[in-house]
Formats: sequence, C-alpha cells, structure tokens
Amino acid sequence: MKYFPKSVLGFILLFGITILGVNFIPTTNAGAVGPDTETLFFVKTKNTGSGKVELHTATKASNYKSSDLHTATWFSTADADNGYWQVVGRDLYFIKVCNTGSGYLEVHSATASSGYTSGMHAAYSSYLGGEYVCNKYKQSDSRPITISGSQNGFPRVFMTTGFSGDKTYAQSASGDRGINSNNYATTTPFGSQEANDAVGSNGILATRYNAMTFIKKQATGTGKIEFFQASQNNTSVSGTPSSQLVIATPTFYQLSDAKNGVFSSVDVNGDGRQEVSFVKTKNTDTKSIEVFYTNPSNYQQLGLASGTWFSLSDAQNGVFQFGSDS
Repeated sequence: MKYFPKSVLGFILLFGITILGVNFIPTTNAGAVGPDTETLFFVKTKNTGSGKVELHTATKASNYKSSDLHTATWFSTADADNGYWQVVGRDLYFIKVCNTGSGYLEVHSATASSGYTSGMHAAYSSYLGGEYVCNKYKQSDSRPITISGSQNGFPRVFMTTGFSGDKTYAQSASGDRGINSNNYATTTPFGSQEANDAVGSNGILATRYNAMTFIKKQATGTGKIEFFQASQNNTSVSGTPSSQLVIATPTFYQLSDAKNGVFSSVDVNGDGRQEVSFVKTKNTDTKSIEVFYTNPSNYQQLGLASGTWFSLSDAQNGVFQFGSDS
C-alpha cells in the first residue's frame, strides 16, 4: 500500500516539492541572531530519568537529527506546572507565577556556565505577581509570559495585563530592586476581539521588548493561520510607549494544523521581525516531532521544514521551543 502524506506540510517534508505554488526555501545560519536561534530546545519537565528538569537539543547543523546537549538542571520536576520555561542563549529560565516563596512573580535560571547547577534569582513587583497572575496566566499557551532584554542586570518580564475599551495593554517589569520594579504599560493596535481570541485559545498574544505579536489560529478571513505584529515606537521604561501595526498577513500554515502543535514567533535572521514557527507534535508524517518556520521575507513561504530525532511520545512531557537571543 502506498503512503500518502496527511497534509501540505507532509508533502514538503517527504518529497521536497513545490505545492500549490508555494516553495520551500531553505535558510542558513548566515543571518541568524545567534548560534542557537535555529536550535530546537526541549525542556523536559515530566518523566525524566534524573528526577530533575532536563534540557535537550536538536541542532540545525544535523538537520535536527542529533543533539549537542543532554543535561539535568537544578530545577525540580515538582515545579513543572508553576510557571513558564524559556531558553535564552544556552541558559534556562523559569518564570514562576504560582506557589512562589516570596508571594510575587519570580524569575530563576540555570546557567550553562554553571553546568545548569545554579543561576540568578529575583522577585518582581506585586503588580505582576500574586494570585492574580497565577489564576489568570498559569500555563496559558495563548497569552504567555516571556522574558526579553534586561535592565540593571535583571531580565525584563513581559505580559499582556489587561484590556480597556478597544485596546490591549502590555506590561513589563524588572527585578532590579528586589520586589520593587520599574513598570510601563503600552497600548497596542490589537482590539478586544484579538484579546478574546487569545483568551479563548483561538490565537497567541505575546509581548517582547520591541514587539507584540498575535498569531490567529481560528476563524481567519483568509482561511490560513494569520500573523500580526505591532512594533513599539518607544521602548523607554518611563511613560507609555505607542505602537503601530507593521505586519498583518496570512501565513503558509493551514487552519487544520491549529491544534497539532505549538505556534510561536521567533526572530530567526536578526532583522527585527518575528517569523512564525511551528513545532508539530501531533499527526506528523515523519512519526517524529517536526519543525517549521516561515521564510523571513515572505510569511506565505517556508524557510524551514524538517523532522527531528524527538519522539512524539515526549509531546506531553515538556516544552519545545526554538532558541532565543534575548
């Protein structure tokens, strides 16, 4: 019996051909922000052999078929559901929003230089912490809390904090004075509908230092997964930065893949724009975890399509994400 791929992504992975006039255009590391922006990281938080949170990679140089890192960290798997995990460079950060010892949002790290046995620890302001954040944001894929950039030696935490009228607000803080922080809020061009879509898991509304992005995964006008980016004109800590919509486009991805994995935005080539990445963890044609991201210059083309060495059985055991430079 002949095997027929389940999707357009499957045809590209298995046959490497042009489908429906959309070309697969490979990218290289030449323009990458850093050496790990195209590395796939797996933060394994459950069923680990070590009893600790583990970090594993699939490298672009190996076409994602092998790893250059397998390590246990000092983090306990008991914290797996208490916050968000993020890899920056080769360091692993944990944004702890629930069951914190301080009663505030906390950021902890396991650094590569320490062999993942130690790192930084900081508490953030009550404005971003406590039961409010725990109840509203705990393990939300649709409105993730992220760290991006730093201030006075501490990571800055970004989140979407609320909505007023037809505007969405983003908030950031730095743990530069213990539990005190410098905060700012910024309005964005995203309205209440986008916010409701995100809350309802119809999209992903994420904030970073220089941009807020929205990946709309359901009920799109184009019939494709759509991508929007608002770029801040002013990123100073004081005042209220203004924003404008700089990208609004359908992507290569089909709506049928909306629930087959994790979509996110990542700046692959350092041009300041967030490409749309997709780690496919269900219904894959290669029977492995698969990775994709859009071409940096055209969101309706792919810049990467590859199977990996990771097993589908690990999809429920942790978090997959592309590397980040900040």
